[in-house]
Amino acid sequence: EIHWIMIQRIQSVFLIISAVAIVLLYFFPLAVIGGHEDGATLFIGTVALNDSAKVIVNAWPLRALCSIILILTLLSLFLYKRRVLQMRLTIYNMVLTFGMIGLGIFYLIQGRNLHGGDIQAQFFSIMPIISLILSYLAWRGIRRDYLMLRAVERLR
Repeated sequence: EIHWIMIQRIQSVFLIISAVAIVLLYFFPLAVIGGHEDGATLFIGTVALNDSAKVIVNAWPLRALCSIILILTLLSLFLYKRRVLQMRLTIYNMVLTFGMIGLGIFYLIQGRNLHGGDIQAQFFSIMPIISLILSYLAWRGIRRDYLMLRAVERLR
């Protein structure tokens, strides 16, 4: 029996899957600019040329924001006894995920301007959106638990 995560709560499952979606961003490319041979690839921390792996845009703020989102997700997972704080952290997480999506688009446009060519999104570019949806579902579950506990306390 695991008390410190409370996996039996559906919001904990949503938060775990959301964290996995964010972790996947560290290992797979988000988009290709130009062609696969002569183009550039956006990873979570760089936009690099495919043929020489030369970095044309350093996207470390995107990596930092992704790390902060991952830390907030894991932190809110372990704060199941403090539901108000857990809801707040999940809302901050969603706002930062919106920011990460916008920052990713900014770096894509910047890489396209420097390298040229069309932008081709890769499969793992949807992971921030999946993480955002799962964070929202987790927030709803946390809120539902909080309201249910308030109603039970009122009845006492």
